[in-house]
Amino acid sequence: MAFKLSIFLIAVEFLLVAYILLDIYAAVFIGPNDIVSEPEDSVIGLNATNEDPKVVGLGMFAVDEYNKLTKSNLKFGSVVKALYVQSNYMLLIQVMDETFSASKQYGAVVNRQGNRMSLLAFDEYNM
Repeated sequence: MAFKLSIFLIAVEFLLVAYILLDIYAAVFIGPNDIVSEPEDSVIGLNATNEDPKVVGLGMFAVDEYNKLTKSNLKFGSVVKALYVQSNYMLLIQVMDETFSASKQYGAVVNRQGNRMSLLAFDEYNM
Protein backbone atom coordinates (compact mmCIF):
# COMPACT_ATOMS: atom_id res chain seq x y z
CA MET A 1 0.00 0.00 0.00
CA ALA A 2 2.79 2.43 0.91
CA PHE A 3 4.57 1.65 -2.38
CA LYS A 4 1.45 2.54 -4.42
CA LEU A 5 1.03 5.76 -2.45
CA SER A 6 4.67 6.72 -3.12
CA ILE A 7 4.26 6.18 -6.86
CA PHE A 8 1.07 8.25 -6.81
CA LEU A 9 2.80 11.13 -4.95
CA ILE A 10 5.75 11.04 -7.35
CA ALA A 11 3.35 11.19 -10.31
CA VAL A 12 1.48 14.15 -8.78
CA GLU A 13 4.76 15.99 -8.09
CA PHE A 14 5.90 15.33 -11.67
CA LEU A 15 2.66 16.78 -13.07
CA LEU A 16 2.92 19.80 -10.79
CA VAL A 17 6.51 20.51 -11.88
CA ALA A 18 5.52 20.07 -15.55
CA TYR A 19 2.64 22.52 -15.10
CA ILE A 20 4.90 25.12 -13.45
CA LEU A 21 7.56 24.75 -16.15
CA LEU A 22 4.92 25.15 -18.86
CA ASP A 23 3.71 28.36 -17.22
CA ILE A 24 7.27 29.72 -17.02
CA TYR A 25 7.96 28.76 -20.64
CA ALA A 26 4.79 30.53 -21.78
CA ALA A 27 5.65 33.64 -19.78
CA VAL A 28 9.15 33.90 -21.21
CA PHE A 29 8.67 32.83 -24.83
CA ILE A 30 5.31 34.29 -25.77
CA GLY A 31 5.50 36.42 -28.91
CA PRO A 32 4.93 40.18 -28.98
CA ASN A 33 1.84 39.87 -31.22
CA ASP A 34 0.15 37.09 -29.24
CA ILE A 35 -3.13 37.74 -27.49
CA VAL A 36 -3.95 35.99 -24.28
CA SER A 37 -7.56 35.86 -23.16
CA GLU A 38 -9.05 35.78 -19.71
CA PRO A 39 -12.31 33.94 -19.17
CA GLU A 40 -13.98 36.96 -17.57
CA ASP A 41 -14.30 39.83 -20.02
CA SER A 42 -10.95 41.25 -21.05
CA VAL A 43 -8.26 40.35 -23.54
CA ILE A 44 -4.67 41.12 -22.67
CA GLY A 45 -2.69 42.14 -25.76
CA LEU A 46 1.02 42.05 -25.08
CA ASN A 47 1.66 45.26 -27.00
CA ALA A 48 -0.84 47.20 -24.88
CA THR A 49 -0.18 45.95 -21.36
CA ASN A 50 0.42 49.43 -19.92
CA GLU A 51 -2.89 50.60 -21.34
CA ASP A 52 -4.85 47.95 -19.42
CA PRO A 53 -5.47 49.25 -15.87
CA LYS A 54 -5.99 45.71 -14.56
CA VAL A 55 -2.54 44.61 -15.74
CA VAL A 56 -0.87 47.79 -14.45
CA GLY A 57 -2.58 47.27 -11.08
CA LEU A 58 -1.30 43.69 -10.92
CA GLY A 59 2.23 44.87 -11.72
CA MET A 60 2.11 47.55 -9.04
CA PHE A 61 0.74 45.00 -6.56
CA ALA A 62 3.61 42.61 -7.36
CA VAL A 63 6.26 45.28 -6.77
CA ASP A 64 4.58 46.51 -3.56
CA GLU A 65 4.27 42.97 -2.16
CA TYR A 66 7.91 42.20 -3.02
CA ASN A 67 8.99 45.41 -1.28
CA LYS A 68 7.01 44.46 1.85
CA LEU A 69 8.39 40.91 1.96
CA THR A 70 12.04 41.82 1.34
CA LYS A 71 12.14 45.37 2.71
CA SER A 72 13.33 46.54 -0.72
CA ASN A 73 12.65 49.87 -2.37
CA LEU A 74 11.86 48.96 -5.97
CA LYS A 75 9.77 51.43 -7.99
CA PHE A 76 7.24 50.17 -10.52
CA GLY A 77 7.96 51.32 -14.06
CA SER A 78 5.80 49.39 -16.52
CA VAL A 79 4.52 45.96 -17.51
CA VAL A 80 6.51 44.75 -20.51
CA LYS A 81 4.62 41.48 -21.11
CA ALA A 82 1.64 39.76 -19.52
CA LEU A 83 0.21 36.28 -19.74
CA TYR A 84 -2.92 34.91 -18.11
CA VAL A 85 -3.23 31.18 -17.34
CA GLN A 86 -6.16 30.02 -15.21
CA SER A 87 -6.06 32.38 -12.21
CA ASN A 88 -2.35 33.24 -12.51
CA TYR A 89 -0.89 36.27 -14.24
CA MET A 90 2.72 36.00 -15.38
CA LEU A 91 4.18 39.48 -15.74
CA LEU A 92 7.46 40.88 -16.99
CA ILE A 93 7.87 44.15 -15.10
CA GLN A 94 10.29 47.05 -15.60
CA VAL A 95 11.48 48.43 -12.22
CA MET A 96 13.89 51.03 -10.87
CA ASP A 97 15.86 51.33 -7.65
CA GLU A 98 18.30 53.99 -6.48
CA THR A 99 21.06 51.34 -6.47
CA PHE A 100 20.53 50.49 -10.18
CA SER A 101 22.30 52.53 -12.83
CA ALA A 102 19.52 51.52 -15.25
CA SER A 103 16.11 49.90 -14.99
CA LYS A 104 15.86 46.13 -14.57
CA GLN A 105 13.23 43.60 -15.50
CA TYR A 106 11.63 41.24 -13.01
CA GLY A 107 9.35 38.30 -13.64
CA ALA A 108 6.34 37.99 -11.36
CA VAL A 109 3.50 35.53 -10.91
CA VAL A 110 0.36 36.92 -9.27
CA ASN A 111 -2.59 34.74 -8.38
CA ARG A 112 -5.91 36.57 -8.59
CA GLN A 113 -9.19 35.06 -7.51
CA GLY A 114 -11.96 37.64 -7.37
CA ASN A 115 -10.64 40.57 -5.36
CA ARG A 116 -7.95 38.49 -3.58
CA MET A 117 -4.42 38.67 -4.95
CA SER A 118 -1.25 36.95 -3.81
CA LEU A 119 2.31 37.14 -5.05
CA LEU A 120 3.56 33.64 -5.92
CA ALA A 121 6.94 34.51 -7.44
CA PHE A 122 9.11 37.56 -8.07
CA ASP A 123 12.64 37.32 -9.42
CA GLU A 124 15.07 39.28 -11.57
CA TYR A 125 14.79 38.40 -15.26
CA ASN A 126 18.08 37.94 -17.11
CA MET A 127 18.07 37.35 -20.85
